[in-house]
Amino acid sequence: MKTGIRNIYMDILKIISMFMVVLLHATNFGIQNIKIEIGSINYFIVWIIRIFSMVAVNCFVLISGYFLCQKKENKENILKKIIRLWVQTEMYSIGLYLLLCFIPQNGVRFSIKTCIKQSFPILTYEYWFIVMYILLLLISPLLNIINKFYI
Repeated sequence: MKTGIRNIYMDILKIISMFMVVLLHATNFGIQNIKIEIGSINYFIVWIIRIFSMVAVNCFVLISGYFLCQKKENKENILKKIIRLWVQTEMYSIGLYLLLCFIPQNGVRFSIKTCIKQSFPILTYEYWFIVMYILLLLISPLLNIINKFYI
């Protein structure tokens, strides 16, 4: 893959994967309060959506690994990426929690314990995908060496 040229197929796969992740979260968290009778057509539709959406996370990891193998980055750039991702995750976590605390209809109440937990979502494994992506970034130089010499 040449530098500066977009791979439209990877972009399409990322868009489809994003949509599938949204569907997966919607079926997992968004429709918990809806009573769906086991064995009904709606029950099977939800499960079919979930089954087909399960591959989305694997697609993201494979796409990330593909692009990480294409780049030859030094340790400083990788560390900058990790720090930037960490700070963004912290800020979004705290910001969204505080925003939800101010919306009275959703039932989220402010507590010091939850605020502290939301302040360290990576350390408390709140966002497992971010933790795994950081680990992938950390081992990417080793994967590039293996890719260069053995594959």
